[in-house]
Amino acid sequence: MEWFSMPDWVTPEILLTIYASIISTIALVWNIVLALLEKWSRLKVSVEFRDSMTAGIDGKVIRGPTVCFIRIVNKGNQVKYVSSIDLSLPYRTSTGNMFSLMNPGTKFPVEILPQQEYVYRFRFRALPEIMLEKYKEGKCRIIVVDTIRKKYKSHSFNADMIKRAFEHNNSLSPLVLSMFESDVPTKPE
Repeated sequence: MEWFSMPDWVTPEILLTIYASIISTIALVWNIVLALLEKWSRLKVSVEFRDSMTAGIDGKVIRGPTVCFIRIVNKGNQVKYVSSIDLSLPYRTSTGNMFSLMNPGTKFPVEILPQQEYVYRFRFRALPEIMLEKYKEGKCRIIVVDTIRKKYKSHSFNADMIKRAFEHNNSLSPLVLSMFESDVPTKPE
């Protein structure tokens, strides 16, 4: 009594042909996926808020301005050029809900090589008060636009972080601010 019998037409040559066709189909699909991934360049955008710290003459820690670190990583195989870095607010002001984040001395477009990172530091100090005129809680995003007008969005974060950074940075004395003025680079790290 046989438990399993193969039909007469199934020969080792047929099994080898089926196996080879499955492997070649998988290889073809994989090569298509790799080709598409190479053509689709993308930027990964992340946002982090950090407080600046330094030691004073007496050895005590001096808390400086809160800095927003915007990290842009080129995950593609082509050079990308960033033409603007914008903030999307969760509410509308009299001028809209999108604001461009520009540091003095930064020139756009900024080139980001494949597999490289660009860190843009922005202090919410010279922030126009119009940005907070109709403030309400919600989620913000940083939107990076490249030279071909493609948009890349960061993860969302609370609008409260911007408000707290703005209020803290504007409450600092000019002496404390002057201690931290020279550490904002305008070129990629």
